[in-house]
Amino acid sequence: MVASEDRRFVRTKQAIREAFIILMNEKGFTQISVKQIVERSGINRGTFYIHYEDKYDLLNKMEQDLIESLLQVTQVTPYDQLQQNPIRWQNFNDCFNQFAHYVYDQGELFTLLQSEKGDPSFDRKFYSMCKTVWEKHKLSDILSIPQHYALTAFISITSSLMLEWVNSGFKETPEEFMEILIKIVQGIPDNILVNTKDEN
Repeated sequence: MVASEDRRFVRTKQAIREAFIILMNEKGFTQISVKQIVERSGINRGTFYIHYEDKYDLLNKMEQDLIESLLQVTQVTPYDQLQQNPIRWQNFNDCFNQFAHYVYDQGELFTLLQSEKGDPSFDRKFYSMCKTVWEKHKLSDILSIPQHYALTAFISITSSLMLEWVNSGFKETPEEFMEILIKIVQGIPDNILVNTKDEN
């Protein structure tokens, strides 16, 4: 009985989120009401409030899940390898592969949130997450340019590549996208990193 209730809870939550994404694509976040969400998801208003306080709470929790998923990708990044000269990019295959599959699974929502129909503050939240990761691994110590410029460039490249792949209808497979990503980023460290050390 408990298991079936848990599955129903998950299904209802998923239905709310799917309806919310569809409406955001159609109308934009600012024009969406809770009434529209419950009508589109086929639930009653009371059920919605069991899961979320309002549409802002729904948006924030979806963004939190999205960013937490991306943080999991950053956990497999071998940051210490960025100080090697030359950088052995094959050691980054796992994180590039996970990032490619992340974009494949979550890219449409990510780019929607960044668009004019999404959340104007989402870019700031994404920037804040990236900054936290960079500071945790002390990447500013090996930068030859101010961190805010490097971070802005990183976010711009990442977001643009995601948007292009999403808009292409995922023309390439995640593995093909990973190869493209590697080719694009390989030359960047030579220009913005210092204190690389030769391997003996």
